[in-house]
Amino acid sequence: VVLVTLGAQGVWAAALPAARFLVVKGDVKLNGKPAAVNMEVPLNATLETAKDTECVITLEPGSAIEIQPNTQAKLQPSTRKRFSMKLLVGGIWSFLKGKEPSYEVETSSAIAGVRGTAFYVQSPKEDETYVCVCDGTVELAQGKQKPQSVNSPHYDHKGFRIGKKANEEFLEGTNRHDHTDERAAVMLKLLEETLH
Repeated sequence: VVLVTLGAQGVWAAALPAARFLVVKGDVKLNGKPAAVNMEVPLNATLETAKDTECVITLEPGSAIEIQPNTQAKLQPSTRKRFSMKLLVGGIWSFLKGKEPSYEVETSSAIAGVRGTAFYVQSPKEDETYVCVCDGTVELAQGKQKPQSVNSPHYDHKGFRIGKKANEEFLEGTNRHDHTDERAAVMLKLLEETLH
């Protein structure tokens, strides 16, 4: 634990871990145990949320990632990015700011890699993924296909369904669902707090 001095009066406080919980409300678990605000989120951690929860983590300054209710995910390293969130079931809404964030969300049917943006990923069932490029650029990849860049300026919300039907892969446009501009404003505020 690193100790830092705050203010002229010499008040001591422990430095917060870079990867940590920003918001925890309801039944949120880290590696099977109850999570708490400012608790570290290490690599290879398993995150689980129950119904009616609120959970937001940061991985580094300039990131705010909402783990939706009824979600199971694992934070892991990958050969492509520094941070990879393996989404087993549920939804993750990611807000990232900075030069080149090294982060992706992976499901059984797709990989969404970020390039300074906001994007939402939902895995409602095996072999199907919903990705919304809310703002900025996301690289979408399906199976072993070459990644495809999708740009959505000014919160245009470009949605896609990705998956397999009868062993045939598909990637098709769809409407936005399960995330709102009002909630995005809250998440952007949390992201800014990670920078200070």
